[in-house]
Amino acid sequence: MAIRNENDNIKKIKNVFICFGIIVILAFLVMTYKDDKLRLNASFVATDVNATGIENDEYFSTISESAEEGDVLYAHLYSYKPGKYNVKFHCEVSNEGSGFSIVTDGSVTPDNTFKTEVLDYIPLLPDVTEYEYDYTIPSHVRDVKMVIHYGGSGTLKIGRAYHTSYKLYYYDCAFVLFCLALLGLIIGYQFRKKKWEFKIFDSEKESGLTDFGRIFFLLVITFIASIPLLGKGFYERADLQFHLMRIQGISQALSSGQFPVRMQPVWHYGIGYPLSIFYPDLVLYPAAIMVALGLSEYYALCVFLIINNFLTAHIGYKAFSAITKSYKKGLIISAIYTLSVFRFGVMYQCQYGSIMAMIFFPLVLDGIVNVIWEDGTRWHILALGMTGIISSHILSSVMATLMCILCCIVGLRNLASVKKLLAIGKAVLTTLLLNLWFIVPFLLSYNRNYNIIFEQPITNRSVVFIPQMFQWINFGGMTNQYGSETAGEMPISVGILFAIAIIGFLVMVIQERKCDYVLGTCVFISLATLWLSSEFFPWDYIIRVPALGKMLYHVQFAWRYELIATVGLSVVTAEVILYFLEKLDLKIYFVVMVICLINIAPSIDCVTNYYPMFFQDKYQYSYHFVDDTENVDYMYRDLPYEELKSLPRTVIVIAENADVSNLKRNGVDMSFDYTKDGDAKFTLPIIDYPGYRAWINGEEEELSSTDKHQLTIIADRLKANSGSIEIKYREPGLWRVCEIISVVSAIIMIIFVRKRKRVE
Repeated sequence: MAIRNENDNIKKIKNVFICFGIIVILAFLVMTYKDDKLRLNASFVATDVNATGIENDEYFSTISESAEEGDVLYAHLYSYKPGKYNVKFHCEVSNEGSGFSIVTDGSVTPDNTFKTEVLDYIPLLPDVTEYEYDYTIPSHVRDVKMVIHYGGSGTLKIGRAYHTSYKLYYYDCAFVLFCLALLGLIIGYQFRKKKWEFKIFDSEKESGLTDFGRIFFLLVITFIASIPLLGKGFYERADLQFHLMRIQGISQALSSGQFPVRMQPVWHYGIGYPLSIFYPDLVLYPAAIMVALGLSEYYALCVFLIINNFLTAHIGYKAFSAITKSYKKGLIISAIYTLSVFRFGVMYQCQYGSIMAMIFFPLVLDGIVNVIWEDGTRWHILALGMTGIISSHILSSVMATLMCILCCIVGLRNLASVKKLLAIGKAVLTTLLLNLWFIVPFLLSYNRNYNIIFEQPITNRSVVFIPQMFQWINFGGMTNQYGSETAGEMPISVGILFAIAIIGFLVMVIQERKCDYVLGTCVFISLATLWLSSEFFPWDYIIRVPALGKMLYHVQFAWRYELIATVGLSVVTAEVILYFLEKLDLKIYFVVMVICLINIAPSIDCVTNYYPMFFQDKYQYSYHFVDDTENVDYMYRDLPYEELKSLPRTVIVIAENADVSNLKRNGVDMSFDYTKDGDAKFTLPIIDYPGYRAWINGEEEELSSTDKHQLTIIADRLKANSGSIEIKYREPGLWRVCEIISVVSAIIMIIFVRKRKRVE
């Protein structure tokens, strides 16, 4: 009978694998069928920031008679592929003489001139309000823009222009189905050697759950955390557009062959942006790869965040189980942590750097607890957790370091051992080696004259009032960003559940008259970081302390310290629930899910009913975020950005008898042919960030730069009267060495972890 049951179980597993395989194949076939079109919409902005007579709102741009004649409005359409497109728009004009045109932006025309190539032009007439026509982007063009020419008299009012490609694109839903089925195959493969039973509970196991039951529990957690992602649109808050730009920038850089990504091409009208040198984005690569493979930014972000929720629950379960030595406690803590009010608020405030880092904070806590209070053999877990955080969000690595310091303060007596200090040393060294590829370029670039270096953090003005810290239902904001009021500001709170848990902890300690080291440590780091985030912390004095003040102050927002408190209080809350409800046995899982759902229900309501919707149609989204003029943190302080953004995105020839042809751009790289008769100078649409190199007729030559930080090729470098020029971004050799060291360290770490798992 036992053999028969085992055979039946194997057959069930095989059937599941077959089903997943069929789904993968069907999804792939649907994807290759390409049964949908790409639809985009774009709003116009004034070509001159000081223009008079032009007003813009969310839907329309209006030109009055006080405006001057000329090209007064434009909208960039970056990264369009060659092919046929249809455009529709609504326009009202009172007089004739105005027109709408699609023109090239950043490409040389077929006759090798530098004049803007007009792809299509239509006059705007007083008796016509609805316009629709087709236009074609030729193969030599990469970027285009729409331009409105004002005739100089009367009024003109134009709305968004809606573009539709005639080329068919992938089904996003098929791609998502493909990814989910592939994930199912991976999960199934990981558990291939285990005996699967398709039931949830098993009273003989410590957790009370079967392997299938644990996966089911984690998937339920993931589903609840992802509820706002399952609607038609996305909720626009805080840094959504910034992170969408990051995804697009990484995707284009990877597609052009740049790895790891250092210079993103799409930012600031295509002049390049060293964002990836300062803002770690390795964990964001999966979303960028999905976009590069054909998925829309909307679905790529949704899939990425759903996977993020699952990884947070799964890794949290593993780490918290190791900390508490209980699978049951690990699952409950993971649920409370993943569904915490703080994490939910940060995710749907679009603080994705912090959300990615929160995947790895439980690993850091697991590693540091093992090193201080146990045998120290899990130091590599600490190194892996820190590596994940550094690769996600540089400011979160400061908070993770602070969490480790606070744990060391609590367990200072335990550290008086060579073995413990050696374990900490190995964790620190391994972390440095694994992240050398990012740390060295970051530190070498940090000393340059970038805006970010001189930016003044507002940490002391972003504290949390105590009543707001544990607020449960809120629709107006929860942080004192500017020291005066909270209306309309960022809603960040640890929630009422943690406040109840603190009271329950005090009752439990008074009743039992004891507290183990894990619980005591979690309470200490939680209360300490809640104090750091509150209005009662003396920020004005602390910032004057040379080392400590600078480290604490540069997390930018004081409320971010609630992240550490969320980690610690999740452990405390689980212990309190199990202490008071221990008689519920297996029903405890259902009770915990109900408690967590009630805890974040007001947050879900706040997000779905009070946040503005973005991407209401997943294929129709505004490209105004491509022209991100506000994010100049990593540009030179003395860069005349307002002047540069109005320059053409092509080579400027400073000579009478010189010409350029066959201009091509691949990411941040550029190549073109030239001819000249006499001296000539070529000014490039590239900012002189370190790393750009030039090859003229196959020989490397030195680049110069203008007073506006644009790269130039001066006459002395052009020895021949004709030839080809290649401009490429290449990392310094030291950076490559650091990358090799990090890759070798990662391989050694993988081998070490696999051997250790076999021994265990």
